[in-house]
Amino acid sequence: MGREIKRVPLDFKWPIDQLWKGYLNPYTSQECKACDRTGYNDATRKLNEDWYAFDNENYKPSPNGRRYNDNAWQYHLTQIEVVALVKNGRLKDLTHNWEPEKGWSKKEPEYIPTADEVNNWAINAPFGHDSINRFICVQARAEHQGVYGTCEFCGGEGEIWQSDEIKKLNELWESFDPPVGEGYQLWSTTTEGHPMTPVFSSAEELADYCGLNKVSVFGSSTMTKEEWLEQFQSELITHKDGNVLFI
Repeated sequence: MGREIKRVPLDFKWPIDQLWKGYLNPYTSQECKACDRTGYNDATRKLNEDWYAFDNENYKPSPNGRRYNDNAWQYHLTQIEVVALVKNGRLKDLTHNWEPEKGWSKKEPEYIPTADEVNNWAINAPFGHDSINRFICVQARAEHQGVYGTCEFCGGEGEIWQSDEIKKLNELWESFDPPVGEGYQLWSTTTEGHPMTPVFSSAEELADYCGLNKVSVFGSSTMTKEEWLEQFQSELITHKDGNVLFI
């Protein structure tokens, strides 16, 4: 959910809402704008974008009561992409049998679904294709069309490094937590991590501060001092909104 108690020294000083320095890698790259951080050349990037076709929408109702963008080619795979997906162990809904006691088992003999079957599955399945399927299909279609390639500026990484030395330093860098002490402080973990309150000598004082100042437990939601203290004592800060529990 994004909240935790850290035990820090009573004299620990770090600006509230300021990301902790130990969680920020100083050795960074810049986003490759030439490929929009995809790492693809122009032709492959176009296929990657057209997978969803957000800029070319043509929604149609699906039998499951939802709708799908008929211009998105994820619903119009050819056998080329289907074979690539099966080769990479995808499409288990179609190539495997499921038994609660045994889990997934490959169909015998091995079954490769048709493109029509896969497209119907994508339209009707609760979730359909994921980002892994997208990656596999984009590469398969691009290679089949003879246009597959990586960005000439970033070499397929999607980011540009000032030097190989800085990239290596980035990979070797290790984060570090704030010092440990007797104090109590509420931190947010929805970002890399930053303090949300001053440091207090007891959980009761911290709970009192959070209650009086209506400190966020989740979005715009707050809690009373008693509710905060109960959360602190359980060491797991949660928030319930209706029937949904956020952890």
